[in-house]
Amino acid sequence: MSVNWNWCFVLFFLIFSTPFSFLVDARSQSFDYPTAKLSTKWVNSPSAPHSVAFTDGSTVRAILLRGTFGPRYACGFFCNGACDTYLFAVFIVQTNSASSIVAPAIGFPQVVWAANRNNPVRINATLELTSRGNLVL
Repeated sequence: MSVNWNWCFVLFFLIFSTPFSFLVDARSQSFDYPTAKLSTKWVNSPSAPHSVAFTDGSTVRAILLRGTFGPRYACGFFCNGACDTYLFAVFIVQTNSASSIVAPAIGFPQVVWAANRNNPVRINATLELTSRGNLVL
């Protein structure tokens, strides 16, 4: 299904751009997360490198995340419960000093925004940032 996601792209640009780069020395940080470029695809795969299961039954598969140590915005696939279906969402997670998502017993992911709440996707769903700047889920 194709949706006009131009406003969503603006949201991601605002969240994941570097307007606060003056607060950290980017040369001393190495992030293992990809960056969003035109014509990029991401797959909701169980073997995704940034898949974290929490004790409340939720799971996040982060696609984009920036920053270290503390609460951070990320986007990716989110499920809660049986995890037969997932939402593409922006969520807040806790990270450690290596930018890895941690699963503390007292802090679970908080969904800030989700696409297509009435039409969740399944395993191996693809999210594409097209060459025209649209997100297609």
